[in-house]
Amino acid sequence: NRLIESEFRRQGEPVNLSIHYLDCERCNHSEELEFMKNVMNHIPPGKEPDLIIPVGDQATYSLLITHHPLVHKIPVMFLGVEFPNQNLLNSYDNLTGVTDSLIVLENLKVVREILGKRHVFTMMERRVLDKKMLDECNKQLDTVPYVLNNMEWKETMYNVRSTPDSMLTLTSLSIRNG
Repeated sequence: NRLIESEFRRQGEPVNLSIHYLDCERCNHSEELEFMKNVMNHIPPGKEPDLIIPVGDQATYSLLITHHPLVHKIPVMFLGVEFPNQNLLNSYDNLTGVTDSLIVLENLKVVREILGKRHVFTMMERRVLDKKMLDECNKQLDTVPYVLNNMEWKETMYNVRSTPDSMLTLTSLSIRNG
């Protein structure tokens, strides 16, 4: 948020950032949509923002799915969307953004390089985007012999922790059922 604000100022643009955090770990789909509708409905008339910047798949899609009139009127620039829903994105003519790609092996290597850790845990649920993420992890790690892919908990934690030092491991944890 500070970087966004400082870049606008550096460009000579006055900025007054209003931040609304959508807690996707706590909310279910209908609560996410209700949150976004509530945010949009509480924008005072004549005080509309110049730009809306949702970050990540869930925030972006929850905002767009509302089809709130202001979301069609105000420019929207999304960031960090890993699984672009082209049909939904194409339904807006005031939308631009940056997609991101998941590079699992590189992330595991960076964790080892920077933190010296070889056992990586990621928070997962059973939502649509989590299932897509799981499929992508499985696809990317399927042929990597030095990574123990435990995203679907086929191994016990004892086996994960007992892997040779040359191996990396990736295990999913449930946020709701931890």
